[in-house]
Amino acid sequence: MVKIENNFCHNIRSQLLVRRLYAVPDEEKMINAVYIHGGPGLNSYPESQMIAKTFEAHGLTLHFWNQPENLEGQDKYSQIKSHLIKYVLSFDQPVFILAHSWGARLFIDCVESFEDKILGSCLLAPALDFKKADINICKKGREILKSQNFDCSKIDAFIESESTTFDEVSANALTEAFSSNYFSENFISSSNFIDYFKLLNKSREFNLDLMFDIRKSMPLLPAERDNKLEHPSVAIFGAKDPVFSKSSEMKVIEETFSNCEIIVLENSSHYPHIENSEVVIDNIKKLIN
Repeated sequence: MVKIENNFCHNIRSQLLVRRLYAVPDEEKMINAVYIHGGPGLNSYPESQMIAKTFEAHGLTLHFWNQPENLEGQDKYSQIKSHLIKYVLSFDQPVFILAHSWGARLFIDCVESFEDKILGSCLLAPALDFKKADINICKKGREILKSQNFDCSKIDAFIESESTTFDEVSANALTEAFSSNYFSENFISSSNFIDYFKLLNKSREFNLDLMFDIRKSMPLLPAERDNKLEHPSVAIFGAKDPVFSKSSEMKVIEETFSNCEIIVLENSSHYPHIENSEVVIDNIKKLIN
């Protein structure tokens, strides 16, 4: 009996020592956070491998939502929204939301269905106004392609069209803009670029046609709101992001949130949660506290 008690006490002391050495938060103090990936058409697998342990060490357990694979019919965006709503509502306790790029737009399009379950939200390089986003992507792509003496007629046709919906002209222009490797590499710092895209394709190969199918059923702008969101929120942009910036997204943020803090990280591009994880975590903890 004494031996069992001694072993028990030894195990307790060992666990406490491990927690002190590695600063592992107590389980009851951990905060559940849902990560909504960018896209559409991408997945959360790279983040699950690259940032999950760092966030967990700071008391944030990340749950990685992924866009459903089997999307049918024309209105694919509604299917994606329903999937995310069901996922968030499956948690017994309130959750914190981390939403990246297109995921931030998806979040604010769905949040009315689960707002009472939200502790707070962090928008990571949010892409909210897709009318501006498409134009910015195409202008940046045209700049790079012309410097390499490539034809940009499809981009020019899109910019001149001033389209109010996502159509074939839009899709052709984005396909042309995405054709520059230099352009895609500027979305994430070079030290993380190879690792991220290897992991992205390991989980589910990126499908540009699927992205366009989803975009065709997705409004360029969020629906007008009767009331602004009241939960604590922060939007974090990367100063080196070639497309999405505070200036391009501020109008939608102000129309959506009653009080959203804006932070711009000088050493980040479009993936601040990967490029500057510790800084993002610090700002999330300040928001929660």
